[in-house]
Amino acid sequence: PCQPELPEMQFILACIRSVFHPDAIRSFPANGIAALAWDKVLAIARQHRLRPLLFQILRANSIQPVPTEVCLQLETCYLANAARISQLNHTMLQLLSLCATHQVRALPWRGIVLAHDVYPDPVLRLFDDLDFLIHPQDLPRAINLLTHAGYAPLHPLTEAQRRAYLLTG
Repeated sequence: PCQPELPEMQFILACIRSVFHPDAIRSFPANGIAALAWDKVLAIARQHRLRPLLFQILRANSIQPVPTEVCLQLETCYLANAARISQLNHTMLQLLSLCATHQVRALPWRGIVLAHDVYPDPVLRLFDDLDFLIHPQDLPRAINLLTHAGYAPLHPLTEAQRRAYLLTG
C-alpha cells in the first residue's frame, strides 16, 4: 500500500516533482536525506518502476548523501534497462518491417510509444515487452507471421475466444 506520509515516499515524490520543478528536490533537507531508510527508498522505487528515473535525478542533481551501494543498484537498473530498450527498439523495427512486407497493419503502442513520446529519455521508462495494435482483418496473417518468426502467445486463445475478442473490438 502507498504510504505518502513516509519520508522515503516524500523523497521520491520530491525527486519526481523536480523533473518539472527543479527546485523541488533541493527543498528536501539534507539531514532528511541522510536519515532516509534507503532500503525503503529502493523498494518503493522498484514497486513503482521508478528506479531509472530516480537514478537520473540523483545523478543530475548531485544529491548527497546517498549511499554508494544505493547509487550502484540504481545505476545497474538504469544500464540494464538501457540495454533492454535498445534490444526492444531493434525488435520493434524488425517486426514492423516484417508486417509491412506482408501488408499487415501494425501500430506500436503503450510501453515503447510512451517511452519515446512522454519521457525525456526512453530509458527512464521500465517495460519489457512490445505491444502492437493489429487491424482485425490482418490478425490471422499477423499470428501466422509471428508464429513463423518464432513467437508464441503468452496466453493462447481458442478459436471461439479469438472470434469473441474480434467482435468486441
